[in-house]
Amino acid sequence: MPRTQCGNMTTRLQLTASSLDVAVFRGLVIALCFFVCSQASAATVSSNNTLHELSKTKVWQLLLHSNGKKSFISDERFFLHSGTFDPARELMKSVDAFKQSYPLNDEHPICRFPARFKWLSEKLHFNPSDYPKPKCTSYNEYKLKVPVNEIDLVFASENIISPSSMMGHVFIKLSGKDSRQNLVEHAVTYFTVLDSINIPKIIYQNLFGGMEGLFALQPYRQIKNNYLKIENRNIWEYSLTLTSEQLEFIRAHIWELKDMDSSYFFGDYNCATITYLLLAMVFPEKLQPVPDWLSPLDVVKAIHEHNLVNSTEVVTSDHWKIHMMKDQVNSGFDPTVISDLKQNDVREVLGRQSPIEKIYTQTYLHYLRDHDIEAYQIHQELYDNIDVMLSNDTQNYALDYSNYKDPVQTPGSQHLQVSYGQYQHDSFIGLAFLPAAVRLTDDQRQYFSTRELRMFEVSARLFTNGKVKVDNLTLYAVKSLSPWNSITKSISGQWRLNAENHFDNMLNQHFVLNGSAGLGYTVNLSGDVSLSALYNVGVASNIKQTYLYHFPEITLQMDEIWDMKTIATLSSNFHMYNSGMRSDSLKVCQSYFQRKSSTFHACMQRTQNRLFQRDEFQVSFEQNF
Repeated sequence: MPRTQCGNMTTRLQLTASSLDVAVFRGLVIALCFFVCSQASAATVSSNNTLHELSKTKVWQLLLHSNGKKSFISDERFFLHSGTFDPARELMKSVDAFKQSYPLNDEHPICRFPARFKWLSEKLHFNPSDYPKPKCTSYNEYKLKVPVNEIDLVFASENIISPSSMMGHVFIKLSGKDSRQNLVEHAVTYFTVLDSINIPKIIYQNLFGGMEGLFALQPYRQIKNNYLKIENRNIWEYSLTLTSEQLEFIRAHIWELKDMDSSYFFGDYNCATITYLLLAMVFPEKLQPVPDWLSPLDVVKAIHEHNLVNSTEVVTSDHWKIHMMKDQVNSGFDPTVISDLKQNDVREVLGRQSPIEKIYTQTYLHYLRDHDIEAYQIHQELYDNIDVMLSNDTQNYALDYSNYKDPVQTPGSQHLQVSYGQYQHDSFIGLAFLPAAVRLTDDQRQYFSTRELRMFEVSARLFTNGKVKVDNLTLYAVKSLSPWNSITKSISGQWRLNAENHFDNMLNQHFVLNGSAGLGYTVNLSGDVSLSALYNVGVASNIKQTYLYHFPEITLQMDEIWDMKTIATLSSNFHMYNSGMRSDSLKVCQSYFQRKSSTFHACMQRTQNRLFQRDEFQVSFEQNF
């Protein structure tokens, strides 16, 4: 019995111990689960915080073409997260989407967004075994067709005839050797197509509504020939300092832009924006966030400021070379005489030419071939023979343009001007702001011809009696004063759309809406002196009347020593403000370019008709940005 009792007691003790072990075990399991879950939760929170912070970084924002608030790409295919644009949610969705195992073809996010995957892999230290290896057939084919061993920034000079290229054009060029070791060059451009002649509508869409933006990857030679031979624009090619990883990253992001819809804006999302964005992705420490207003020249200046340029090559159009060399050769030399030569006389005539005259003659032949095909075909056999002879004679000579004109040395396109002056007997303080402009009074020694571009100009005066007077509100104004010669036969011209002051018979001023245009000629009197003559017609209107008027004008320009410039303009106005009386105006401005970014001006103007006279004088300081 005691054994039994002892045994029963023993049994009870064993059961109690077993229950205790189970309880302890359960407690340990619960504690372990709580610990693991807590750690997992903490890891999740930490991971989410990491992703959220990563989404704020400059490179991620650039990959999404975002200014921090919105993306300029409207295409839903560009985003993995559906709904309102959110960089953080897009990043988290990207991390998850890259892990999906279906479909393992071109539609997989890793194939669609290789630059994003590469960047996130480096930042988050992806384990390759956690991610699939889809068959990216199209992307791999793209890499074979678009090799990249070098990238150049390419700047094409201004084309003021085209509103979308009036500040120039900038893009990148990808160069590399294909599988056959042939050099292949591609241009990556962003542009818009102007399909309307309604200028106010075009300007409104460019600034506010947006126009259809087009990404294009095309053979560089095709674009180069168009700029040089059709549009007569010069090209600068800046070879950039990039590592192989940076080259590949840019190429990968270009693939991500394929066929994407976007809106082109003149100010904040244009060719300059895209080019700057591509470079800022690989130089986030050097290049600042994309500015709100960026011109092609701003991109060129930025890469020079941060020493990203290896070398520079200037490719000039034959149109410009003819203008340039005309001042360098004998004043009596005329390359057009070759059209009157006979085959037997060619060698004798060419033998008397200096090397630069031979280059000039050959440039003329090339210009004729590209611009006057019919005339070239008449003498094609003769011209082709001459071209071969000249190539042989000049093979040891070359014209170096690299230091002749430099876009980097041009003033900034934004202008702020403060002035003090007197109109009749009233003193005033003036203020003018131009967000995008090149003015005749600017330092234009680095441009190939004189031009003027003014957009969204606002100028006003505050008189001593407290009266505020608006001088000018310019929507768009352009003027091209390209010198005429017997070969290129360049025409000068201008047109503007603005609100300005017009004189009546008593030479009182009235603020009117105005549109005018004109044509004429410009001649170079010497290397630094030119004379222009334009005949202009216009239409103006205010609440009182609408009228037509016309005004011929002559402009003399002189670039002088000590960084100075003089411009004198004489004009005669007929029927201005429906006046039956002609008024004449003479304006003379003297400019001193203190620095590349700052200028002092002194201007005098006299306007008179047969009864009245108005005089004005002002001095001003102008800062360029």
